[in-house]
Amino acid sequence: MLPVIIASYNRPRLLKQTLDSLRANSDSKLQIIVVDCSPNQEGNDSETVTYLKQQKDITYFHWKKTQATIGQQMTKGVELAKPSKFIYFSANDMYFLPHWDTILKKALNKYDDVVIVGGRGVHGGDQPRGITNKHNLLITGLQAGYSQMFRRKEWDAEGAFPNYDEDSWISFEMRAVFDKKIGVVSPPVVIHCGLTSTMNETGFAHDKTSIELDKEQYPDLIFE
Repeated sequence: MLPVIIASYNRPRLLKQTLDSLRANSDSKLQIIVVDCSPNQEGNDSETVTYLKQQKDITYFHWKKTQATIGQQMTKGVELAKPSKFIYFSANDMYFLPHWDTILKKALNKYDDVVIVGGRGVHGGDQPRGITNKHNLLITGLQAGYSQMFRRKEWDAEGAFPNYDEDSWISFEMRAVFDKKIGVVSPPVVIHCGLTSTMNETGFAHDKTSIELDKEQYPDLIFE
């Protein structure tokens, strides 16, 4: 069982594409968990909420009271997850390529000095480490989009997230950067279909280069 926690808000077209590709291209038996903070509109459910209520194969939690942070959504998702060796966290604007989960699991099983493995790198990393005859692992502190797998035992060992007031996922990710490493896969096994931002010398800057390349390579995908 692989829990896949999706942090969602009102982007129904990208969310549907994310879920459809996840179902079609995963090798693992999945527990799909969607923690959603889409607003109600004039007393009625948003399109996203209506769609999610119709899905029979997901564990759905609607965060109705306040706008949740990524960390709060992640923490709630882990609380709902069944026991597992790995957990995957995704935003709601991804496209999963075939065997994505098998490749990321192989990376974590092979390299125990890596805490988190993501589906796409932003900048180059250290010397590539082989995962398969096609995919390599690069070590970096940056990644486009929240789309990452990690070992459940390392999350559980933190024990430092007592409530939803803390942005727990961001804290966990930053500890991984400073304590060990984040690895990203090249070529990517997960495509980010929403606007991506990266860090440069002057701060955060929008980087559309990888999305423009993906648009050319995957003309049937929805990008926003």
